[in-house]
Amino acid sequence: MGRKSFVVLFLTGLLAMVVGLVLVQRVHAQQEIEKRFEQLDENRDETLTPDELRQGAIFKLLDTDGDGKITKEEATRAALSGRLRNVLGRARGANGGNGDIVPAEPAKPLDVPLRQGPKRLVPGEHGIGRFVPDFEFVDLDGVAQRLHGDSKTQLTIVAFTSTSCPISKKYLPTLVEIGRDYSSRSVRLLLVNCIATDKLDEMKAAAARFTSGVEYTFDKESRFATHLSATSTTDVFVLDQSHTIVYHGAIDDQYGFGYSIDSPRYTYLRDALDAALDQRTILVSATAAPGCLLEAKPVSTAVTDVTYHHQISRLLQRHCVECHRDGGVGPFPLDSYEDAVAHAPMIRDVVDRGIMPPWFATKDPHSTTSPWINDRSLSASEKQQLLAWLDNQTPAGDPALTPASRSFAGGWLIGKPDAVFEFSNPVKVKATGTMPYQNVVVDTHLEQDQWVQAIEVRPGDPSVVHHVLVFVQTAEEEDGPRDDADDERSGYWGIYVPGNSTLVYPEGYAKRIPKGARLRFQMHYTPNGTATEDRTRIGLVFAKEEPKHEVFVSGLVNAGFEIPPHDNNYQVTSRPVTLPLDIEVLAFLPHMHLRGKAARFDLIADGETRTMLDIPRYDFNWQLLYRYAEPVSVKTGNQLRFTAWYDNSKENPANPNPNAYVKWGPQTDDEMHLGYVEFIVPGAKLGDPNPLSPRNRVRGAIRNALGGSSSAGGNMGDALFPQLDADSDGHITRKEVKAKYPNNPAASTTIFDRLDMDQDGQLSPQELRKLPEILGR
Repeated sequence: MGRKSFVVLFLTGLLAMVVGLVLVQRVHAQQEIEKRFEQLDENRDETLTPDELRQGAIFKLLDTDGDGKITKEEATRAALSGRLRNVLGRARGANGGNGDIVPAEPAKPLDVPLRQGPKRLVPGEHGIGRFVPDFEFVDLDGVAQRLHGDSKTQLTIVAFTSTSCPISKKYLPTLVEIGRDYSSRSVRLLLVNCIATDKLDEMKAAAARFTSGVEYTFDKESRFATHLSATSTTDVFVLDQSHTIVYHGAIDDQYGFGYSIDSPRYTYLRDALDAALDQRTILVSATAAPGCLLEAKPVSTAVTDVTYHHQISRLLQRHCVECHRDGGVGPFPLDSYEDAVAHAPMIRDVVDRGIMPPWFATKDPHSTTSPWINDRSLSASEKQQLLAWLDNQTPAGDPALTPASRSFAGGWLIGKPDAVFEFSNPVKVKATGTMPYQNVVVDTHLEQDQWVQAIEVRPGDPSVVHHVLVFVQTAEEEDGPRDDADDERSGYWGIYVPGNSTLVYPEGYAKRIPKGARLRFQMHYTPNGTATEDRTRIGLVFAKEEPKHEVFVSGLVNAGFEIPPHDNNYQVTSRPVTLPLDIEVLAFLPHMHLRGKAARFDLIADGETRTMLDIPRYDFNWQLLYRYAEPVSVKTGNQLRFTAWYDNSKENPANPNPNAYVKWGPQTDDEMHLGYVEFIVPGAKLGDPNPLSPRNRVRGAIRNALGGSSSAGGNMGDALFPQLDADSDGHITRKEVKAKYPNNPAASTTIFDRLDMDQDGQLSPQELRKLPEILGR
């Protein structure tokens, strides 16, 4: 979309909000105005300049105080007055000259695809977390049954079906297999047919195909569908022991409208069952289910009827208890009524301010579904319920409706690990001052290579652990002095940062740990006033089979910045990394310290810049991983760039010293500029090196310089020296290396420093001969 068209949309959106004020709350309109404003505010200074708006006539009308910039308040006042109507009237039909707006093309009818498969939906708007009251029904044999059933049942599957709907008929064998595979795990399967014209003998024949116990009911009046808010004859619900909906959606994606494939790409129902049984978070909990549609009125609850035991306890379990529990990273538990009431004012404050649950990525205005599979946000109806409960003086409700406490396998968020590795000896953490990074190596004694599908780092004393990076060392690597800055830039194998301690990958994706490997923990401790000890450990869940894709991590870095004193919006941008091959991006993780204010990941392709992740409010205390629901393809030659903004002013209450010049450093009162990218290489051979690691990028550039050979028949350093020694003075300076490899900053920084053994700021032929060793050859 062109800049001018975007501005038209921006102004049109403001006008539309004015018209809709009679229908929506004013506070909602204000939030939408601010969101659109932030999309134009490129430098994050909370004002729009003529360069950012790029529409001179429009700018003059909106800049009501004539100070050369537009604030959010001015934009809002313009939306609430008649001024925008006049502006847009003049904009329509303009020829694009003298700063006028070129009108957008007339809206075209929405293209509705003929082929439709399951699509992810907002869980909170699709019934996830809703309590389902008991319900009596009659099975095909005329025997009365109840939905809540046996207390020994771990999970209940309610699968809607039909003997006449083509898609439902295709899915019957899949349901037979699921019934067989999960019956031994205390999973109950209930089939519901709501099509009044389906034949009873055909239903009995379908039920007879199940070798394990199955209950089949003919719900001719659609009472069951109304009770659960089913949408189609392929809709599936999973209820836990507390009769709470934990999954609602499709069985998988093998069949849909207008297509069939040999095998499913996504096994939504099986994945949900496995996660729930293993006490793990269900990654995809709500999807559409393509099938014959059902007429069912959605279940609604009057806000005055919201109680803790019925709704709020389940909402807190889904969004809060992962952190707010004994042993969690939250400052207090929220797993009981008393806890919730005691902290009710704080809950209201953080929800109103949009800082809890912690999620800081901007929303896509063109989609109702988040692109991030781990989006923690409350849905609109969940937020409405929570605030209504707080407004109504936190009623308790019926204790009989309270769900069972959410449990974690041994306290692990990833479920029970297949292997756990822990420090053999505790690290002593002093009471005051600062501590250099501690590197602790732990032997795994693995007898074979393993592919790891889930990783969780658990500090022994979280109160003094700022962050942890975990690296894999092969058995051949020797322990020795580490370049911690180089480690930071190179990525991580496992990670613990505030707000994020797990890495979980879907089936077919994994990280490798070789036989006999050792794990090196780079520990950043921050003394808190009390001397203590820490024994951090890591839990691993192994993949059941060899993956299709190996997961890599690389950092987008600028380590050469200096933030001046009192600057409240200092921008630091990494040098764009040009991709040497096609990749698929899985996730982003920005890392800054206390002055970090905002961050953005951009993709530069064909001269256009596309924002992939925008974080207008960065929180040091919640350094989140933003994982895509669907990997995003990035092509060879495209560039990735990370930009961050810092507030070094006294208005930043977390700023340790607004009078300081701030550079890169390991301590919390230093700063960092790290934009981690998690990715795969489609079609790559498992075990290939990370193509985006700084060392491998430099190695590739050197090979190119040497005509495709890394050694040119001898030592790499000897072959490379005359190419780098531009002035032929017998020494290589940092400037000469930077001129040779402008797109590989590690060459003139980290690698140069490690080669410069005598630290005289230049490299001799003898020092350059160490290059193969430095690059890991």
